[in-house]
Amino acid sequence: MKQFIKKILCKTPAYREQIRTKNLLNAKITDMEKKNEMMFWWSLHQPGETMTETQLRFYKNLPKAEGRIREHQLDYLGILEKAVKIFEKNNLTYWPMGGTMLGVVRHNAFIPWDDDLDISMMAEDKEKLFEIFEKEEEFVIEEVYWSDGLLLRCPRIRYKDESKNGCIDIFLWERADNEPTGDRELWAKRQKYVQMKEQAFQKLKPSLHKTLFAGEPITDLHDKELIDKLFNDIYKQQRQECQKSGNTIYGQIDMWFEAGRWVGVYAKEDVLPFTTMKFETLDMPLPNHYDKFLTAQYGDWLALPSKVSPKHTRF
Repeated sequence: MKQFIKKILCKTPAYREQIRTKNLLNAKITDMEKKNEMMFWWSLHQPGETMTETQLRFYKNLPKAEGRIREHQLDYLGILEKAVKIFEKNNLTYWPMGGTMLGVVRHNAFIPWDDDLDISMMAEDKEKLFEIFEKEEEFVIEEVYWSDGLLLRCPRIRYKDESKNGCIDIFLWERADNEPTGDRELWAKRQKYVQMKEQAFQKLKPSLHKTLFAGEPITDLHDKELIDKLFNDIYKQQRQECQKSGNTIYGQIDMWFEAGRWVGVYAKEDVLPFTTMKFETLDMPLPNHYDKFLTAQYGDWLALPSKVSPKHTRF
């Protein structure tokens, strides 16, 4: 009924004029916000600085979080400090992901309102990662799953002692060759297997004891076996088509790479050689062209944020 009424209204000149005025007003508000932001940055600008240097100086001088959110960040930093020693001892390639990478580059610390830790690794190292951490007395490594939107899964490292706070989610990347027509061709192939995974999960649901997961392990062995087999069957087909010598990497279908217009495909030279940058108490490895990662995911990652509240935890 609403769609029918809207179709009728759209034919009236008064309604069309109302929509046109609303769009013009929204455009003017957006334009004014952009002008105000530029005036803010110019008010901070110092002689001899580029605008990027001004923006980074502002972010790096922001006060750290306080209270419970800072305690939460320090708990997560504690597990990261221990985990990276294990990564490096065992020659595991890793780099920060998403908001963690943004924190490293923009703040040299946690984003003051961030409340989690995400790390990238190569999918080929997953088996080795599990073998190493399964031998560690202090840690548990497990697969956690989501199914409230896409069916997703990732390795998570946490303390064995459940009274300790802190965990690390790991996003995995696959190798491929670059495509003649560009990154979007490879990404389209990747997305085809995402759709295959989702269709297979819908068919599998009647056979499962539980179908809704929210960042948690699957404790039912029957369900876990069926869902892991689903992933592995899709991988086999995906890797036959996409995985080759590896002058390109792309985000694995396990995890959430669907944000906005992000095409999670990068040339080998975008990643290697790594550079390093300070993150709290650590020197973190960063992709050679980390700006490409941040721009693809966030757009203008130096713009003033529209939201400054924790994403995952209520404090």
